Amino acid sequence: MRARREAGFTLLELMISTALVALAATAMTAGFLSFSQMLHAQEGIRSGQASARQALHLVSTSLRLAGYGVEPPLAFAFPEDWKGTYANSSDRLVFYARNPRLHLAMLAGGAETDALTIDTATPLEVPLYAGDIIQVICPGASNWSYGVLSADVEPGAETLPLEADTGEFPYLNNEFDQPCFDGALGVPAFIYKVERFDYWVEQVNVDGVNTRPYLFRRRGGVDEPVAEDIEAFRVTFVKADGTTFVPDPEAKAPEYDTPSNDPLRLNDHPANIRTVRIGLVARASLPDQGLRLADHGKLIPAFAGVEAIDSGRPGFRRLLYESSIHVRNLASTTMFIPPYTDDKTTTNVCQGAAPSDGLNCAGG
Repeated sequence: MRARREAGFTLLELMISTALVALAATAMTAGFLSFSQMLHAQEGIRSGQASARQALHLVSTSLRLAGYGVEPPLAFAFPEDWKGTYANSSDRLVFYARNPRLHLAMLAGGAETDALTIDTATPLEVPLYAGDIIQVICPGASNWSYGVLSADVEPGAETLPLEADTGEFPYLNNEFDQPCFDGALGVPAFIYKVERFDYWVEQVNVDGVNTRPYLFRRRGGVDEPVAEDIEAFRVTFVKADGTTFVPDPEAKAPEYDTPSNDPLRLNDHPANIRTVRIGLVARASLPDQGLRLADHGKLIPAFAGVEAIDSGRPGFRRLLYESSIHVRNLASTTMFIPPYTDDKTTTNVCQGAAPSDGLNCAGG
């Protein structure tokens, strides 16, 4: 009679099954790690995309105001370091626009060269700061000039102290002694604030060792980071005929009354800027472990006619964004006149009496 064989696994079977389980576990672990790295990289890319969208939206929105309430030859500024200053070769963008939310009536007789007197009928409701640019416009925009605040001004203040006149924009307060600024026409001149927008990219030391790139904006005398992980910011200027050019502030500028077909409308003066192309590179906020080699993920890609740049920071994926913004205000042929009054209650309004709302009288 044959003996019954006991159930069980042989040593060979156990070894094979263990090897299979180990192989499966290894594959699952590798897949999990790869998936985790992919999620990590995607999180960094999404954050970089959000920063790029934020930066592009902010610059585009403010740039559309360029030249509002400011003569076209003064709308853009080009400091000596406006191009190629920073280690990442980013450009700098500086422009001016009148703030449409702040207007004050200037008290008759208050046009001094070192201070402006505010009519209490239109009190100052927001603080102003040293370095802020002030624009004063005569009734009907028959004349206008500029000054720069020499000190901070609190809400309710009745005077605006000014920096000394230099004869160059915006230090032009010597012109405030002309008749139309002191209420001689029966209605006051108006005081406005002109915003100076200044954008650039700068590396910020975040922990004493590592740096992180930010898009900065300067308004007044305050520098503020407005979008992180923006590594490059470049600007291209376009004329009305579609040609790109490098603005030359020393070229002869067209005036408001320069005919549209005059050659001055197409020379290289900044007043002839009609479109601004903005290009920026955003870096992923987190390094990508898939870029392991020392030379992987280092290049800021070529764009806006500039070759690729070695950032010296490997391991990051980078995103390129470009947009064209039309600056229609520079095509204006007259100064933007302050809003007309709707005052129907003041006796002799605009006929010797100033509007109670502090706005302009139609026709001057």
